[in-house]
Amino acid sequence: MSNDDKNTQTTAHHAMLARIRALIPDIRDSAAAAEEARTIPRDIVDALLAAGITRILVPQRFGGYGLDFDTWFEVVREIGKADASHAWCASLMIHHPHYVSQFSAAAQEAVWVDGLDASIAASIQPSGRVAPVDGGYRVSGQFPFASGINHSRWLIVGALLEMNGRPEAMFFLIEPGKYKVLDTWFTVAMRATGSNTAVCEDVFVPEAFMLRLSDLREGKAPGGALHAHPIYRAPFISYALLTFVTPMLGAGQGAYEMFRDWTKPAKLSVAAPWRK
Repeated sequence: MSNDDKNTQTTAHHAMLARIRALIPDIRDSAAAAEEARTIPRDIVDALLAAGITRILVPQRFGGYGLDFDTWFEVVREIGKADASHAWCASLMIHHPHYVSQFSAAAQEAVWVDGLDASIAASIQPSGRVAPVDGGYRVSGQFPFASGINHSRWLIVGALLEMNGRPEAMFFLIEPGKYKVLDTWFTVAMRATGSNTAVCEDVFVPEAFMLRLSDLREGKAPGGALHAHPIYRAPFISYALLTFVTPMLGAGQGAYEMFRDWTKPAKLSVAAPWRK
């Protein structure tokens, strides 16, 4: 990467953070209502999309920002300081396009043909049933814990397929309108993530809309060869945990900062006895 490219990336990184920080007061104010509603408010989702959050890891080839994991980390941590559920969903809004960028070129084009500012949900546990058919696969099953599915269009699901005498984990892209949502997310905390269950009933998935988990693990997914940035060829384990660890780190930092600011006035108002 040239110095000019690095400077452009740095400028885009800081601009992204500035737009997100401007939304923090609204996110903090909506947190309680979001927990009660068990989903992120639509106006907050729209504001995040308008800020370009889903474009952070989308390759420049498709009009995305093509930024790196540092931007993902910083954005989610900032949101986490205000509310963990919003940060959890924001992290997935950033990360799931990165999944898509490693599918085939045909899959990427299909997902982004109508624009980049749309959330993508996922339930990648291999809980579905899949059968090979001419031109692709038939996918069925219930896919739990699809965080943010209430405000998402495309869906990524996981299933096992028998390959060479052993099961192989695969991801499948499900088109908008081809799945249903069961309202199953009733929890004590993190309720606003809306992590409901997606249901697929014999959905046809073209061959080009399948991605092997083994290719992700090894950084050899077909889409990675299309893009210059190394994040599209990084082994899955090197970044996957950022999705869920970073919102919690942000929440912890936010709790610390809140406590610190809350105790400052008390500290200033109490005179030390030895100063009398």
